[in-house]
Amino acid sequence: MKTNDNRSNQSFSNRKPAKRIPMILNHKFNRYFYSFQNICYDIHIFKSSKIKGAYAVNQNIQQFKADFFKALAHPMRIRILEVLSEEDKNVNELQTILGSEGSAVSQQLAVLRNKNVVYGLKDGTSVIYSLRDPLIKDLLVVTKKIFDNHLVDAISLLEVIRNEP
Repeated sequence: MKTNDNRSNQSFSNRKPAKRIPMILNHKFNRYFYSFQNICYDIHIFKSSKIKGAYAVNQNIQQFKADFFKALAHPMRIRILEVLSEEDKNVNELQTILGSEGSAVSQQLAVLRNKNVVYGLKDGTSVIYSLRDPLIKDLLVVTKKIFDNHLVDAISLLEVIRNEP
């Protein structure tokens, strides 16, 4: 877009032209006024871009959280994380503990690996899996506490219902 001042600053390339103001006979005043108006507009665009930037960062964080929780959205994956939070394991050990066939465990590990929740280190012919972030263990503990709270609420509600005449 064209601007009223022929600045070559590309950071404000989205600048809209200033509103038309009736020409004032004093050209010196007119030139300063247009400069002031453009500076105000630049400040407005800068503040808007900072707000949009914060919004974009917030959207990125929200997208990360959504993807992260999608990676956890399977009971076997949760169980794998619970086992790995205790100790690093290879696929065969995970299969034995989970009582599941190899392809199912491998598929779930692939999802967790692709979402950077776990990582594998080659140890000879096997791969040892570990949690990428130890805070995942804390997340699993908090999730269990939330479940316990919901369970307590449900039991309390059930007792109220049973005690009604």
